Amino acid sequence: MYGFFKDMRPAVPFLTPFLRSDLKNYTAEEVDNEIYPLLSYSWMGFLLLVLLISDFVRYKPVLVVGGASYVATSVLWLWGERLEVMQIAQVVYGLATATETVYFSYIYVIVEEDQYKKATGYVRSTTLFGQFLASSISQLVITFDKNDYLLLNYITLGSVSLSFLISIFLPLSKKSLMSQRPLVEHDTTESQTEPCRGYDEPRPFTSRFKQFFQDLKTCYSDRKLIVWSLWWALATCGNNLEVTNVQNLWYAIEPASSNGGLYNGIAEALTTLLGALVSFSVGYMKLNWSVFGELTLGVMSAVEAILLVAMATTNNIWVCYGCGILFKTSYYMLITVASFQVARLLSVGRYALVFGCNNLLALVLQAVIVAIVVDRDTLNTGIRAQFLIYGGYFYMLAVIFLFKAVYTLTVNGWSDSWAKRWED
Repeated sequence: MYGFFKDMRPAVPFLTPFLRSDLKNYTAEEVDNEIYPLLSYSWMGFLLLVLLISDFVRYKPVLVVGGASYVATSVLWLWGERLEVMQIAQVVYGLATATETVYFSYIYVIVEEDQYKKATGYVRSTTLFGQFLASSISQLVITFDKNDYLLLNYITLGSVSLSFLISIFLPLSKKSLMSQRPLVEHDTTESQTEPCRGYDEPRPFTSRFKQFFQDLKTCYSDRKLIVWSLWWALATCGNNLEVTNVQNLWYAIEPASSNGGLYNGIAEALTTLLGALVSFSVGYMKLNWSVFGELTLGVMSAVEAILLVAMATTNNIWVCYGCGILFKTSYYMLITVASFQVARLLSVGRYALVFGCNNLLALVLQAVIVAIVVDRDTLNTGIRAQFLIYGGYFYMLAVIFLFKAVYTLTVNGWSDSWAKRWED
């Protein structure tokens, strides 16, 4: 229920039209270059803090803070008037967003290990359904109530307030993924431990940090994991840039004065629905991702580059919607594969560590790109030029992974690799 109401925020698909409307009356430059960029910076900073302290405070307090941050963000969006207040709202929004990683990690510390797979599927499906319902509600309100952005924000405030109240009653974690000694295999070799697992005895505070960095080193010692984690971080960075700025692009193609933004909710709803379907279908694909995963990442990154360039150059809002839906759907599919591959190379107890570090790297890179490309004190690039740059970014991603795939397949033998294309 916490995850459902947390993500049931119908104000989000129409945030840019709301800020640009007569209700707020901010200019395109203020929204693009002074308000939105702060989300990337704050998200990155708070994620690092959350990653370091969540285990020590047993997760729940971080979720409560996240719930309160969503409420505060909605309040500031509704009743804030000055530009500085909207900037503060984005900083608080960054804190709320940073707690997402903790939410999924929290599930693993309150359920038994044999329930991890079911719990993960349940949590992800409820959050996606919350997003789908939010997009559907927002579309209905905008279509039949003539751009009533205030109503969308009131519904959002009510939903996140419920999630905050629910977070207060969530159970406190009774175990920690970092604060105990590694589990020992139940055999005659007493010194053998299984890295990146769970723990069973309390350890001193300083030892926790030593264990943290030791686990970090151990988990990233696998070359295959590094490859998948690298794509995870780079692609998530690009996806975040698209998500953060796509409403500005929609508005540039078709402003609110000419019914722009009228179908943003449909686009968001279809994106979420298709993303959920492809993410679910990945579990039934028989392709041997260990053999052809890199090639798939390279090819799909090239496709995503083409989609972003098409979005940047088209003057047809429906083409932009369609390309955006395909871009996000492909990302949902590939990030699901990446998560699965990383999970195969890890024991479940260290999901939070590796997932969090991958996302942190994505946010660091995102902040650097925003600071160079978007910030008004640097290039101060227009929205169409931004998407051309993002397309070039994914093109470079495609080149890197295609070269890596060709090298790997050549070393392993193309015929042998083809023979292993399907999983047993």
